Amino acid sequence: MTPRPVAGQYLTKTLFRKAVTCPRKLVYATRPDLYPSQVTSGDGLAQYLADEGVRFGNYCKGMFPQGVEVGLSGTAPTVENLVAETAGLLKRDTKRITVFEGAIRHEKFFLRPDILDRVTNEDSTELRLIEVKAKSWNSNKSYESLMWTRGKPKASFLRYVQDVAFQAMVAKLSYPEYKVSSWLMMPDRAKVMRPEMLCDTNFDEQVNSEGDENLVLADNQGIATLV
Repeated sequence: MTPRPVAGQYLTKTLFRKAVTCPRKLVYATRPDLYPSQVTSGDGLAQYLADEGVRFGNYCKGMFPQGVEVGLSGTAPTVENLVAETAGLLKRDTKRITVFEGAIRHEKFFLRPDILDRVTNEDSTELRLIEVKAKSWNSNKSYESLMWTRGKPKASFLRYVQDVAFQAMVAKLSYPEYKVSSWLMMPDRAKVMRPEMLCDTNFDEQVNSEGDENLVLADNQGIATLV
């Protein structure tokens, strides 16, 4: 008999990815009381890659000087509080609001997108869901040749497409009043990062306000932004 998930547990993007690769992994992940994790924390390479991912994520946040991070208000970081804070920010009476680490919930789905960029135009309101990935990109090559083969995502990009597609689905269910678009933000090997961005300092203070004009301007800072 297959154990049931813990009551009240949400399907997050991490659990979704596990289920896509192997349904049995979802059972293991949702019942740690029955299946304790055997992963150890002593892998130096894994920690280095995780640290670099965080560093790149901070760099990407710097592209949006107007951004607000969710969960820093002092209230208890419960699902309800995080979702309510995110919804309140997105409904602000401003032309544009950018939210970092926001929270979106719909029924049993719950996710924390890296970046939510809500832009109101004359005829519609677009909610850009941006997933930051440290996987490199090369804008000198065509989008199709790098990412697609015979009309399907290449194996090296499939998990990223599935990841952002799952998040976009939940965002559309939670915010049907917005036009939801999904994006991947990755380092671009074809561009040269500004020298002052190479040091481990506060990226938010170093990036100028160009990122506030248009999302694709991030491409000029050594980052490829893909729809």
